Amino acid sequence: MDPFGVTCDLRLYVPRLGSEAALAALREGFALERGVSVLSGPPGLGKTTVLHLLAARLAPARCVHLPYAALDIEELAHWALALLGEEVQPERATIALAAAARRDPSAPLVLLVDDASALSPVTARALRELVDALSGALRVVAAVVDDSRASVAIAALGDGVLHVRLRHALAASEVRAYVRGRIERAGANELDERLRDEHLEWLAAESAGVPRVVNTLATLLLRQPEGRAPLALTGEAVERPGAQPGATPFATATALDSDDDRSGNDSSAQTRGDHAPPRPRAPLVEAVHALGTEAPLRSLAPRRRRRLRRTRGWY
Repeated sequence: MDPFGVTCDLRLYVPRLGSEAALAALREGFALERGVSVLSGPPGLGKTTVLHLLAARLAPARCVHLPYAALDIEELAHWALALLGEEVQPERATIALAAAARRDPSAPLVLLVDDASALSPVTARALRELVDALSGALRVVAAVVDDSRASVAIAALGDGVLHVRLRHALAASEVRAYVRGRIERAGANELDERLRDEHLEWLAAESAGVPRVVNTLATLLLRQPEGRAPLALTGEAVERPGAQPGATPFATATALDSDDDRSGNDSSAQTRGDHAPPRPRAPLVEAVHALGTEAPLRSLAPRRRRRLRRTRGWY
């Protein structure tokens, strides 16, 4: 089992203050019969993990995880019913979902809607009307990324929404416990010896405590040949064309990025103007090159910038 895989695997979950506090607040809202709850936070902090944990801790409630929300209400209801193992005509899915929710009064139906920022206002309002009409038989927990789209979706879900925020990144001590805990849960204790204290300090600093970035950087560290210290920890210069003597890995990567921008190889240079200052390289891209991977610099930078524009923030 990969201790730092990108998929959500509850067997690897390491409890931490932020996620446990969010779970406690959502469970309290469920006990108080709040029909709609919203979990918000920056990308990469573990909102999807919290949704899966909530499903495991809300028994005997019937929970359905919907990872994609850019659908109309009939499509959303049809997908939920399919996950419940029920077959129904797509055009009558909302009626069938209401019937399924009322089927067992002791076990409410809970829709865990991931990426709910993509909910259209029409779908969000229809979902809230359905929740109100079923008087507690149907609940909705929506996870949104903190951005302008999220505020539109939350407003469309109506008044009285329980809003829980997951905003606290991992502290340095939590990063150490998180990395060690995931290795132990994956049964890969031999990897623990390869991550020394200085590695964990570097992970905490470079990831800013964002779990998704911790996973990515820890994977890069573990892929290094055994016994070789990562360049980012030794301060060695990256031996690439154009590197200045004595330059640090990050300074070299930044200099190469500037050269690419001036030469016009970066597709985003046209939109910034020929004389605009180069954008600073995102920490993860710097780390990729500093750790000696073979990925070409020029192919990574444009892709990374497109992702930045799409998510309005790095991880």
